[in-house]
Amino acid sequence: MRPDSYTSYLGKLVRDKKIPKTRLHFLRHYHATWLYENDVLDHLAAERLGHDIKVLKGIYQHLGVKKKDEINRKIIELQQEESKYN
Repeated sequence: MRPDSYTSYLGKLVRDKKIPKTRLHFLRHYHATWLYENDVLDHLAAERLGHDIKVLKGIYQHLGVKKKDEINRKIIELQQEESKYN
C-alpha cells in the first residue's frame, strides 16, 4: 500500500465522521503523549515510534494538564515526607 493511501483514507474518514481535520503525523504526537500519560517507559515508547529517547521527549511527548497535576502532587508529597524527617 502506498503511504499517500493512508493519508487519503484518513481524510475520507475525517470527512465522513465529521470530526476535526487532522493529519497522520498528529497521531504520532498523540500516541507518544498517550504512552507517556499511561506510564509506558520512555525507551519502549521511543522504540515503538522508531526514535531515540531525546527525540521522543523533545518533539513527540506533550505533557497534559492531568499529568502535570499528577507530577505536582507527587512533588508536594515527597516534600512533605522529607520535611517529616528534618
